[in-house]
Amino acid sequence: MKHVLSRGLALAAIVVPAAVGAQTVTTKGGIGVTSDDGRFAFQLGARIHYDAYLFSDPEVDGVTVPRASGQSSGTEFRRARVTLTGKAYGWSFKFEEEFAGEGVDERELWIGRDIGPGFLTLGQFKPFRSMEELTSSNEILMMERPFSSASGVFSGRQFQQGVGYLIGRKDGRYTLGASAFTLRNDDSQRNEGVGFSARGTYATPLVEGRGTVHFGGWYSLENTSSDPASVGLTTRVGFAGRRSNVSSDPLQSGLIGTVIAGDSASTVGLELAAAIGSFFLQAEQTWQRLGQGSTGSDQDVGARYVQIAYNFGQLRKAYKADRGFFAAIKPVDRPVLELTARYDTIENDDRADAPEAVAMTVGANYYLNPQLRFMLNVTRGTYEVGTPGARTEAELDQLALRAQFNF
Repeated sequence: MKHVLSRGLALAAIVVPAAVGAQTVTTKGGIGVTSDDGRFAFQLGARIHYDAYLFSDPEVDGVTVPRASGQSSGTEFRRARVTLTGKAYGWSFKFEEEFAGEGVDERELWIGRDIGPGFLTLGQFKPFRSMEELTSSNEILMMERPFSSASGVFSGRQFQQGVGYLIGRKDGRYTLGASAFTLRNDDSQRNEGVGFSARGTYATPLVEGRGTVHFGGWYSLENTSSDPASVGLTTRVGFAGRRSNVSSDPLQSGLIGTVIAGDSASTVGLELAAAIGSFFLQAEQTWQRLGQGSTGSDQDVGARYVQIAYNFGQLRKAYKADRGFFAAIKPVDRPVLELTARYDTIENDDRADAPEAVAMTVGANYYLNPQLRFMLNVTRGTYEVGTPGARTEAELDQLALRAQFNF
């Protein structure tokens, strides 16, 4: 079925524009076709993220140990996606498929339209929560997102099915968004519960057009199903980048906490970001409560990160005022080098083994043109578990490289 859908999207991108008498073809930001009356528009885009990883041998309490299964150095296609967007009869749509990994997975699959002051979305999309989570993988600062996202507090729950409504204007200063969804994507069970999220942002330009400062806050509630088939929810982190959290080794699992089936996870986040000239800063603080049902008291998880960047092209990150986040820099006539750094941490002091993870990353992004960039990330991660006076700490380093092309 998935391969049939993939072929159908490719065919639609070619056949449908011709059927509506398309007159205008564009290549900015993808290959696009618009009908002569403007009622139909279709755009085909793609992204390829090709990664290479090199791990150090981990250390447990200062003693070097063999790498666990899964922490193998090597290469992979982190993302290989084809996207079809457009509009027809007043409705917009987006179909995005992921070809990296095993098989084909649906990412965003939705239809929507302007209703009142906002935009209504129906289908599979990202709930309105976390600035970094909502930023496209083509535009995030580092190769992987921090713990205050689907790389941590929302482990494996990036795209959900439901309904969303977002108020925001490209020339505005604020956004208000809310979404109700089921705890499943296209490949998961239908009985995994329901959720709700809401996010508000405000941005103010600095004097003389020197930059933009962003403030934001959001709330997420995820109620798991009490169905016997439900598996609850998990908060797990890659404490030293992708592939570093190996579940077969408890000392390097990256496990922070779980929600017992039938209970809920509630999460609150605050955002701060600023683009001032060539300098950029972004930070989030997240508080999460994991329900434990009848097995014990609820557990509180705290996560936070600060990341900064400076580019040598005298370029300022553009602010997407209608969405409430920043875009990547876009070099125009020459390549640009950008240096980055991030401090990222998460802990659960209410769990018996009080797990804590810290990741410190430095990196560089080299933008050859608006569609092609090369990324370098060096991460030192620690994952610590145990009772007071009997703590065990695993330490792991990762060198990661990426070639990223998108249109």
